[in-house]
Amino acid sequence: MWTPSRLSGTIIAPDNPKAWKGRNPGRWLTFQDVNGLGVSGLGKIDGRGQGWWDISCKRHPQSPGCGKLAPTVLSFIECNQFSISNILIVNSPQTHILVTGCNNVMIDSLSIKSPETSPNTDGIHISHSTGVFVSNTDIGSGDDCVSIGDYTSHIDITDVNCGPGHGVSIGSLGRSGNEVRVENINVNRVNFNKTSNGVRIKTWQDLLTTFLVLCTASLGLGSDMCQEDGSDVFNVLDYEVVGDGIRDDSTVAFLAAWTAACGAVLDTSTLYIPEGSSFLLNPVKFQGPCMSSSIDVQALAFRNCNNLQLSGLTHDNSPRSHTSVVGSTGLTISNLQITVPEDSPNTDGIDISQSSNIQIHDCIIGTGDDCIAMGGGSANINITSVACGPGYRISIGSLGKGGATDMVEEVHVRNCSFTGTMFGARIKSWQYPNHVLSSSCLNAQGTSTAINPVVDCLLP
Repeated sequence: MWTPSRLSGTIIAPDNPKAWKGRNPGRWLTFQDVNGLGVSGLGKIDGRGQGWWDISCKRHPQSPGCGKLAPTVLSFIECNQFSISNILIVNSPQTHILVTGCNNVMIDSLSIKSPETSPNTDGIHISHSTGVFVSNTDIGSGDDCVSIGDYTSHIDITDVNCGPGHGVSIGSLGRSGNEVRVENINVNRVNFNKTSNGVRIKTWQDLLTTFLVLCTASLGLGSDMCQEDGSDVFNVLDYEVVGDGIRDDSTVAFLAAWTAACGAVLDTSTLYIPEGSSFLLNPVKFQGPCMSSSIDVQALAFRNCNNLQLSGLTHDNSPRSHTSVVGSTGLTISNLQITVPEDSPNTDGIDISQSSNIQIHDCIIGTGDDCIAMGGGSANINITSVACGPGYRISIGSLGKGGATDMVEEVHVRNCSFTGTMFGARIKSWQYPNHVLSSSCLNAQGTSTAINPVVDCLLP
C-alpha cells in the first residue's frame, strides 16, 4: 500500500537553535518505520540553517559551546519502498536528506540548495541501505552532494547536477580498522560544476582494513522521469492550522493529518500540504507503520512523461486540479469521468502546459473551473467528444503574462458539448499597451447551454 504526501506550500523550520531545547538536535522532520511512503509536489522546505551555521564548531573550532550537531531536514529511518520527488529543499542546518536502514528508495527531480560556505550540509547521505536510486536532481551545498556510508549497496546516481560542493563521496570507511562492505555504486551522467572533487572514495588509514567497492562514473546531463499519484486526501488545513509561516500551530496539525492518513485503511492516502500557505514546523517525527498501503503527497500528475495512456478512471473532489500534464509528449487521455461541485475553487479538470501531441477524447468533466486548461508551450492538442459542464470552459491561457511571448499551436476542439458552462472554448491573454497578441483556432465545433453561450474561435 502507498502512503502519499503532497507538498505544494512551504514548510519552514524555527530559525533559532533554542527551539530544539529538550529535543533531538540532529533531527527536524523524521519518517521512521513507514513503508510505501511517497512525498512529492512542487513545494518548498526551508531549514533556515543560518543560526546553526553561525555556532558551528567547523566554523568556530575554538569557540566554547560551539555546535557539533545540527538538525537534518528530512530523515528516513527504516523505511522501505518510498519515493520523494519534485521538492525544493534549502538551507538545511546540516544534512538535507538522510536515508538510513532503508530499501528500495526513489529520489527524483529534487532541487537541494545551501550556500557553498554552509558547514556539513550534505545534500543526500545514504547508509545501511540498499536499492537507492537518485536521479534528475540538482544539488548545491557546502559539503558532499551525495555521500554514501557503511553497509550500503546497489546505489544508482544518474543525471544529477552537482555543485557547488565537494562532489559525490563514498566514506569515510573503515574507522578503527572495522571491515565494511560497500558495493555496486553506479554514478552515471553526473555534471560537476564548481566542486572540489568529482567522485571519490574516502577511507581511514589502517593496513588491516579491507574495502570491497565497485564504482563507475561518467559525466553528462540528465533526463526526466515520470511519477503518477492519486489518492484520498488529508489536507493539513483541515486540522486547525492557519498556515501563515509565523504562528506555531503547524506541528500539531501535521501530526494529526499524518495520523489520519497513516491510519486510514486505504490502498492509497494522501497528506496534502496546499499551495499558497507556509507552515512553521518544530522538529517532528512521522511514525509508521501505516494502515494505508502507501502514502503520497500529490494529486494525479504527469511530469516529463512520454507515450503514456490514461483511461477509464473516475476522479472526484480534488482539492485543486484533478489531472496535471507538464513537459510531456505523446499522452492519450480517454474515458475519464471527473466530478467536483461547480462552486469548488480552482478545480480544473485537466491542466496541460509545455506538452505536445496530447489526445483527449470521450471524457466527462464537470468542475468548478476549466474543464481543460492549456498553458504556454503546448502544441498539437486534440480534444474530441468531451462533455464539459458544469465549469468555466475549455481554455487556452492566460497567455503573455508580463509581456512574454507564449506559443500555443495546433489545438483542435471537435464534437464537444458544453452544458451549464460560463463559456465554450476561448483563448485568454494578458492585455498590454502596444503589445500585439495574435491567435488562431481551426476546425473546432461545440454547443453551449450556458447563460453566456459564446464559443470563441469556432467555425460553423
